[in-house]
Amino acid sequence: MNSTRLPLTIALFATLAIFIVIADHKPARAADGVCGVAADAPSHGRPNSNLCSVGTSTPVNTTGNIKGTPPYTGEVPAYWSWRCNPSGAGATVDCTAPVKYVFCGGTMNPSSPWQSCPNDLIAVSPAWSSSSNCTFSGGMVKEATLGNTCKSTAGQCGAANGVPASTAPPANSLCAQGFASGVSGSGPWSWTCDGIGGSYIDDHCNAPLLIVGACGPANGTTVSSKPTSGLCSSGSPTTVSGSGPWTWDCNGNGSANASCSANKILPINGACGPANGQDLTAAPSGGDLCSAGSASTVAGTGPWSWTCSGANGGSDASCSATLCGGPPPVDAACGPADGQTYATATQVNAGGLCNPGTSANVSGSGPWNWTCAGENGGSNAACSAAVATTFNGSCKSYGGTYSSQPASTTSSGCTSGTYVDYGNTTAAWRWQCAGGGAPTGSTATCTALKVTTVNGVCGSANGTTVSSAPTSNLCSTGTASAVSGTGPWNWSCNGSGTPAGTNASCSAAKQTAACIPQGQPVPPGQTQCPTAACHIQVSGLIFSGTGNSCCGSVVGESDIYSSTVGAGDYPQSAPTDLVSNGDACPGPDYSYCEFSCPDPLGGNCPGYVANTANPPYDFSSSSFMQQYPFSRAAFYTFDAIVVGSDVTLTIYNGENYSGGVLTTIVGPKVVVNEFWNPSSSIFSGNSYYQNWRTQGTWNTTVQQQFPLSTRIWSNNPSPTKNMHTWSRGRSLKVQCN
Repeated sequence: MNSTRLPLTIALFATLAIFIVIADHKPARAADGVCGVAADAPSHGRPNSNLCSVGTSTPVNTTGNIKGTPPYTGEVPAYWSWRCNPSGAGATVDCTAPVKYVFCGGTMNPSSPWQSCPNDLIAVSPAWSSSSNCTFSGGMVKEATLGNTCKSTAGQCGAANGVPASTAPPANSLCAQGFASGVSGSGPWSWTCDGIGGSYIDDHCNAPLLIVGACGPANGTTVSSKPTSGLCSSGSPTTVSGSGPWTWDCNGNGSANASCSANKILPINGACGPANGQDLTAAPSGGDLCSAGSASTVAGTGPWSWTCSGANGGSDASCSATLCGGPPPVDAACGPADGQTYATATQVNAGGLCNPGTSANVSGSGPWNWTCAGENGGSNAACSAAVATTFNGSCKSYGGTYSSQPASTTSSGCTSGTYVDYGNTTAAWRWQCAGGGAPTGSTATCTALKVTTVNGVCGSANGTTVSSAPTSNLCSTGTASAVSGTGPWNWSCNGSGTPAGTNASCSAAKQTAACIPQGQPVPPGQTQCPTAACHIQVSGLIFSGTGNSCCGSVVGESDIYSSTVGAGDYPQSAPTDLVSNGDACPGPDYSYCEFSCPDPLGGNCPGYVANTANPPYDFSSSSFMQQYPFSRAAFYTFDAIVVGSDVTLTIYNGENYSGGVLTTIVGPKVVVNEFWNPSSSIFSGNSYYQNWRTQGTWNTTVQQQFPLSTRIWSNNPSPTKNMHTWSRGRSLKVQCN
């Protein structure tokens, strides 16, 4: 290399040195992974050996990149990278080696197998096939004459590719061209043949696991039908051929196949032996019975008979022999009745006296004795049966009901048998009377009814005064009937059990007082009367003085169209059976309008609420107002609410405190619907609005309890801006603090 090329060479190697990662050579623990000598060694091809000195290598990948500087362009991987995993619990270590590249002056074309180098070829590369104008040293291209070309080579799989193997293929068989990566897998195996030189064309290779065919447990057996399972222990079976014997092959994925077979079981027909058809003085036995097949038990006392059974589907043979010189002697034996216990002679005779042998029937009251006589000079047998002493258990009868167990001994519980406790139930006392004797008599199960009377007793709702029919605490014992009436309300608490319990009649009066004055106990379902500090007031409108008495109310003050209530729980904010209508302000058949008449904004009254309840609601009644706090603002007329200085008001989304909390207001507070926000021109010059904002002519008590700072619009801090929708279908709790 001449001196004019030296600066370029130095600059290139300086650029490559920037990207070389120096491995951390801290001393490793005994169990940690350790990089092999391939780490930090520049390599054009993917290194595949000496990767780890301790541990197992992962597949080799690329990482990082080299971005050339003019006149070197392009961006290529900078390092080969892998990990060394220890076999134990030690640490895994990361390893790298720089990638070698050929750099040419100007732009390289990685897709072309040939490259022209307008300047000298600089840097180190594995050997290429080349023209005679490329200079090599130690198997590596060092330089090329200006304008000449050097050939790059694409990766190509070697002889091991696609060939089944029992172990990982050797390195010399991996690639025909290029550099082999590390082999991964445990069968099948895979690797990559990386292109060399300027080629970036890699070849991906694999070798399947060698499967050697081997016969299965069905091979060499003797069976009655064609085998269908256990054909191969490895490999794939061919179709079983033949009709016995049967043959098949177990094919591997190489040339190593196995030939297998199974034999067929032949049938054996039974055949009588030499004793068949003979006159004999004694019963035949052993090998005289059958010449083929299995002999059965010999039956009879002369003549005799037996069967020679075939095997493997073969036929059976029936055989026999006759007695020569008369019948043999037969010794007698007692029958099944011998040694048993019976109540009558008839039962003894029916039980079986002799077997074999003969005897006359027995008679009398027992015990019984008889003799079984032998045959043909055989011996006799003496037999006997005992008299039965059986007695069955029976119960003493107990009528009526009992608060404690009436029977606890044999004398108190049984007329026959022995007392045994049997375990009681909820409704009855129980015991057993066990039989005895020989044979043992039967056992009787006995019962006596328990006293289970439950008398009906009224619950805490009885005798109360409430605004609606009670639904809970109706009975303390017994079963509650349906509640009847419209106030007072009546129901019964019905008794049960044995003997039947008594019933109790219960009732609750209808609430007539509007509220309970301060200092007096508050019965269930009623509320405390409002006080100066503990009350809420609901206003239908913030206007007053309209000159019309049909509708209208004043915030912070009382009139007939405002509702003021004290502490208590209100499950319904307003009645649910009011009907909205759009007619003009009605006559005496209706109690109030939705808005004032005439409408303060001009025009006719936009609607009214028809009083359709039966009997009609009395909207002027204080008790009605105490039951429904929003009753005078039932249809979109909820324009203001006043919360006393010692009150927490909670409004729920639904009736009976359901649907979650709509809003909570802690007094003292005066909240006015934002619909009437001062931005509206309707307040222009309105004296009442001015009074509300500046305290003006409010009475002294109101001004002291609700200063200006407590008077807010419904959009601050209430989460619901439009108060019109608060009025109906809600529930609320008013709590004195």
